Amino acid sequence: MSMEAESRDSQKRCVLLYYKYRKIEDLEFVRESQETLCKKLFLKGRIRLAEEGINGTLCGTKENLKTYTAETTTIFPDVDWKFSSISADQQAFDGLQVKIVSCIVGNSKD
Repeated sequence: MSMEAESRDSQKRCVLLYYKYRKIEDLEFVRESQETLCKKLFLKGRIRLAEEGINGTLCGTKENLKTYTAETTTIFPDVDWKFSSISADQQAFDGLQVKIVSCIVGNSKD
């Protein structure tokens, strides 16, 4: 792949979906660090944190999402990251929510 093609590819917008069951001891610390990381990388979306683990759907450039996954893997190893491309003008989310909830999946109203 040429340098120009690689550059275009890294700037493509993507949606990232993931979850990981893993005991979280300090939920507030993880919430703050996830929110800070997402803001630094200009990511939008939702992250749900509970004592049982993490569940997220984020939108941003492919490059920034890859940076996010690399940094988050240090806390949550073995996550099965799912990337989905979207058109350049699409924005899947208006803002960012990083919440502590009672469970990471389901239809709870936390």
